[in-house]
Amino acid sequence: MVPERYDCQNGIVNFQRADINSSKFRRSKVVIFAGGFKDKSLWKRLLAKRTPRQIWVFTTDESPLTTMDYIPPKQYNIGRNIFNVTYTYHSKSDISVPYGRYKPYVTFNDDEIDVDYHKLHHKFAMWMSSHCDTISWDRTKFVKDLAEYMPIDRFGKCGNMTPKCKRRSSNCGWLQRDYMFNLAFENSCCEEYISEKFWKVLSTGVSIPVVIGAKKEDYKRLGPPNSFIHVDDFNSMQDLATYLQRVANNSVLYNSFFKWKKFGTVSQTEYLDRRIVYNKSACLLMDFLKNGVTEKKDTFDLYGSSWLGGCKGCSSKAWIAKYGYTPGEHFTAN
Repeated sequence: MVPERYDCQNGIVNFQRADINSSKFRRSKVVIFAGGFKDKSLWKRLLAKRTPRQIWVFTTDESPLTTMDYIPPKQYNIGRNIFNVTYTYHSKSDISVPYGRYKPYVTFNDDEIDVDYHKLHHKFAMWMSSHCDTISWDRTKFVKDLAEYMPIDRFGKCGNMTPKCKRRSSNCGWLQRDYMFNLAFENSCCEEYISEKFWKVLSTGVSIPVVIGAKKEDYKRLGPPNSFIHVDDFNSMQDLATYLQRVANNSVLYNSFFKWKKFGTVSQTEYLDRRIVYNKSACLLMDFLKNGVTEKKDTFDLYGSSWLGGCKGCSSKAWIAKYGYTPGEHFTAN
């Protein structure tokens, strides 16, 4: 992966790998932290070797719960900002690169062809996942229990169906087109953490995503209007399954979840474009640094309510919350 050189519009970016004992570390103008440390004391040694003008960049496209060791213990952050620049999916980051975007049209698009999406499918619901053990909640058990109330075909390492589709494989994209509903359940329930699971369904554009992850308000603010079904709206698993059956049996109701296509469009951010050590992402960092880090008006607090503090369980409703692990247990290290 490194060293790499990228020619951007505003200059040249050279990436080199450097460890704490390397002279490259002290000579580097910008240090990008794209991973974590199991040994927390290493942060203290890095801070001692940091030069006064050196810019530290925090980057991840994963949730705060799965990247706990990407930031130092909080006591090292007192009186100063450890990271000068943050590069994540969150809208409050200095550089925000979300998994996808919804862009409303300036005017109503009456040219959008009316499609009876209800007639396109012959199967009910699907779930695809490669991570069966998640840090935030027991997603796999939730899906298995839900399958007692409605038919769900499960693909990937956690599934019971063939083919076994590989993660990020384009070969299995056709699967979504067969199903009325796609279970886009996140591995973590954190503020604005809406991954490719959601945006890929919308980009395919022929099935309805059923979601658990960020709060419903985040999906409404960031995604197309009336384009999804949020599990938190229901009082029981049976109520959820009953509603999905109702939508599946009503063509007018089902097609109403696709009206957003006349008002806007969605785009999915490709995997490499979310990673800072690849061309497009490297140039975003270059542009930001050219504008001057010191001109930032606000600091994205990685210990605050929008990042670490934004992961508070998947729901306040008891029937969903029972699948979650002990609240707050993942924050004790900080």
